Parts: sequence; structure tokens; C-alpha cells
Amino acid sequence: MIEQLKSYGCHVEEHDFHASTPIGDLPMKNIIAKIPGSGPGIVLFATHYDTVRLPNFVGADDGGSGTGTMMELARVLCSRKATQRLIVFFDGEEAQGQWADKNSIQWTATNNTFGSREMPLAWPCPGNSSTSKPWSSPT
Repeated sequence: MIEQLKSYGCHVEEHDFHASTPIGDLPMKNIIAKIPGSGPGIVLFATHYDTVRLPNFVGADDGGSGTGTMMELARVLCSRKATQRLIVFFDGEEAQGQWADKNSIQWTATNNTFGSREMPLAWPCPGNSSTSKPWSSPT
């Protein structure tokens, strides 16, 4: 995904982090394609690319359909300059646990959406001392 986004002319950032999940500390990575523009504001497009952890399971339509859509959007938008845009591919959005099958998956307030909850922590906002910036010009 990262190399493909770069081939479209997107400036790509990788945000590595660890999430404390019900199945332990897991490494995760949000991927951010930054598309510069001259207009005011920022437009954010987001999806997730992870899949639920089940034995012998690949969630091709779950994370795959949104990821495919955002990849095509990046292909079209990275060559056009208008309003600043971010395309974010979140990791860790699926419920994490020791699931035997799809019927055993349980969503709780703390076992999912790790990537989307992590991203604002990396950006400055009231009460957050982070020095990261949501938007800076690609170098």
C-alpha cells in the first residue's frame, strides 16, 4: 500500500504505535497519505485496512473494499491540487480477542478502534502536549 501510494505521487507518513488489547500489546500502523492544496481547510477520508483475527479467515470485503476505494481515490487526488486532503488507513479497528469463529466476536468499549483513537493523540489539540502537526508541507 505504501509504495503504491507513493507511486501515485502522494506524500506518505507511517504512524507506528502499540495498542494494549485483550490479547496483549500489539504493534499497529496507521498510514496517512497527505495531499497538499492551496484551499482553506482539510478534507479527511478514512478507512481501515485490518481484518478480524480468526483462524483461517481473510476479511477481503471488510477491510479490503474500503481500502480499495481509498487507494483509487488517492490515485486520482494525489495528482490534483485543490483543498488539502488526508487519506488515512487505520489499523486495529476490528475487535481484538481470541475468537473461535465469526459468531464468537464480541465488541466492547475497549477492544477495537485502536488506530482511530490513536491518531488524535498524535496531533495537537487542547489538553494534548504532542508536537506533531496534522498538516505540514511534504519535504
